Amino acid sequence: MTALCEPIEDIPHIETYCIGDDTYEQLVGSEQIPSLKNNNIIFAGISVAAKDFSFVRLKPDLSQILITVKGQGEVYTEDAGWQVLPEGYAYITPREVMHAYRAIPRKLWTTCWVTYRDPQDIVPTISVDTPIVTQANPKTLYAAIMGLNEEYRSNADPHKLELWNNLLHDYVSALLESWRIPDRLWYIWDHVNRNLSYKWSVHSLAKCGHVSPEYLRVLCHKHHNASPMNYVAYLRMQHAANLLKRTNHKLEAIAPAIGYDNAFSFSRAFKRIMGYSPMEYRSM
Repeated sequence: MTALCEPIEDIPHIETYCIGDDTYEQLVGSEQIPSLKNNNIIFAGISVAAKDFSFVRLKPDLSQILITVKGQGEVYTEDAGWQVLPEGYAYITPREVMHAYRAIPRKLWTTCWVTYRDPQDIVPTISVDTPIVTQANPKTLYAAIMGLNEEYRSNADPHKLELWNNLLHDYVSALLESWRIPDRLWYIWDHVNRNLSYKWSVHSLAKCGHVSPEYLRVLCHKHHNASPMNYVAYLRMQHAANLLKRTNHKLEAIAPAIGYDNAFSFSRAFKRIMGYSPMEYRSM
């Protein structure tokens, strides 16, 4: 279900794409500049967002980095809910995890942003496991996006476009470096997400990633602040939350699909991790 320019509630649950009549954007995409596909970039742009600018993507097939250049807007994260994104802060969002952002009424919000669509079988450029907010200097990324746009709209020299493209991607990679999940972990969680009904254990997870159980525990605590099995439970609940919002499946059908023996054990785990019972969450 997609809503255009409708109000967003405290917990975003309706797919929303609204630029707003007063928003100015300058962007280019891989259809205009095919070389962007070499870095799996689909769009790069600048937005001066005004009234009604709001986006909610429930299970996006793209990942994105968005940085406030001037002013402030609001972004949504699981741990903090809606929060202000001031100048010099980035909102980094992975694919397949809900994210949302919006302008604040009567305030302009200038952002620079890049969206990626990576092949499913490789470690994604943005490999964080949940949307995050972090400090980031917007100046170099903003300059690279403007340079790419200006070259496309003036001379469109393929060699210069390729240089701007690579410079843009390098700046994004540098900003993401401290948040990048190790390849081994990414491959483990990708396999888990494809097989949530499997009876996972620390040993089977470690075997999947070709690491020792103890090293897996170290990696998980370092990058997720959780044990391996607690993180598996988190992935299961993320998928369950999506099913609760987007389907009419009964709890008895959802439970075995994500590795629980029955609806009761699933409901208890869901409330412990998500803070609401499945039915409370579905009715929000």
